[in-house]
Amino acid sequence: MNENSPSNAADNGSKELLLFQMGPVQEFIAQAATPSDLWAGSYLLSDLILAGIMSIPDYEKALIFPDLSQGSTVREAMKGESLIPSIPNRFLAKVQDGETVATKVKEAIQSELHALRIKAGLTSDAAEKQCDQFLQMTWAVLSNPTGNMCEDYKSVNRLLAMRRNVRQFNPWREDESTKVGGRNGPKDFLSGKETALDFENGLGAMNLLKRCLPGMKGKTIPAIQSEADRYLAIIALDGDKMGATLSNLKEHEHPKFSKSLAEFASEAKDKIKKPGVLIYAGGDDVLAAVPAKNAIDTAKDLAEHFATKMQEFKWKDDNGKENAVSASAGIAIGHEATPLLDLVHAAQEAERRAKSDYDRNAIALTVFKRSGESLEWGCNWDCRAAFCLHKRIVRALGEDLSARFPYKLAALLDPYELGSMNTKEEDQDLTSGNVSNEEMEKIVLEELAHVWERSSKDKDPDLYEKAKDYLHKTFEKKRPQDFLNLFLCETFINRQRSEEN
Repeated sequence: MNENSPSNAADNGSKELLLFQMGPVQEFIAQAATPSDLWAGSYLLSDLILAGIMSIPDYEKALIFPDLSQGSTVREAMKGESLIPSIPNRFLAKVQDGETVATKVKEAIQSELHALRIKAGLTSDAAEKQCDQFLQMTWAVLSNPTGNMCEDYKSVNRLLAMRRNVRQFNPWREDESTKVGGRNGPKDFLSGKETALDFENGLGAMNLLKRCLPGMKGKTIPAIQSEADRYLAIIALDGDKMGATLSNLKEHEHPKFSKSLAEFASEAKDKIKKPGVLIYAGGDDVLAAVPAKNAIDTAKDLAEHFATKMQEFKWKDDNGKENAVSASAGIAIGHEATPLLDLVHAAQEAERRAKSDYDRNAIALTVFKRSGESLEWGCNWDCRAAFCLHKRIVRALGEDLSARFPYKLAALLDPYELGSMNTKEEDQDLTSGNVSNEEMEKIVLEELAHVWERSSKDKDPDLYEKAKDYLHKTFEKKRPQDFLNLFLCETFINRQRSEEN
């Protein structure tokens, strides 16, 4: 299942299923100080896996995933027509002698990395050793596929998971030339692992290669913030239950599924309004950097577009019920001075929160204030009350709703400890005392009316009704803090009075 595993290849020349995966992905992409670093990390991984794919004999016919049809993102990348990283870090192919093909793919990827390193001028022994240790490549071969693609994919995916769980541990080793007095020098400030080869920038070989890549490819990443908007948002979007969806596909459905994913990746850039930048779009994964004020709408547009592309496909739960394919998004918002590495990690963590706390098909948002305080909010994409209120709050701020309204409401609601009421236990009451959930909702509604009367200039009845509707929804979901945090997040994003708040 990898370079050290015994081959299970069939001797009769029959086709085998090869599932190949290359990493690290999220960890490496997140090692970024600028949006340009983000793009370069994504592009580098995309370029490497593409080199591996193209080493497969008769790869156009052999590849099941990703899509290689005319006009696909993979096809564009092969022709050098696309500078949007769009190749997933794994592929599925039907080949003869899968172990031999996998080894060939591994060698092609290593060769491509070597060529890029030399082109970037990273020719020292230390740079070579760091690059050689960087990649993690794992694969599994299903020697005797049954022809039932649903079962075959489950089997080969299970084999790959087993191999990844027992893969050998290879300790990181530095070249002797980087040592001074027998000790390694300062570490790469982004990865914290390898010794920095460029002391001025504090970067090791792989992150130095990132810095060289935009110039090598003629790619320029524009500034995302403006003088009037110093806050940046990172969006991480990921498909929900994609493994279960793939396992539910018949063999003739795989090409259509791959084509739909490729089309989504190709069209994702159209959902990112300038000066936002699409960092990566491969399969069901998207990473983007946008101005903070555009983040929620951009994430929603991406999720809706993904759902549209996936509407022909379903996944089955443990009870055999079919479910629509969706995507969840995590957003992290911070000042331009916030380390980009922290924002990427926070966006990825918010995406996981959307899947766990909101049970997928959801958005989760984390806002970092310069004071050190953070705010969290989230909801499911189908919560119309939340998104209607989102639109109206943005429009109302500065017109008929005081920017201090959320803070006045927060002060009144603080004694009720709404944040401690968030729970996934359906039978647990929101309160620990004698006040029922319904009574608590009435209390909060009265506080809302009290603050609204004193903070809304025109007493906008439509906005007030939407607020009450969303308040009720949050109590239904037993996440009442989300009601207050939506106002707090929207006010901060659109006013950005970080020094005051």
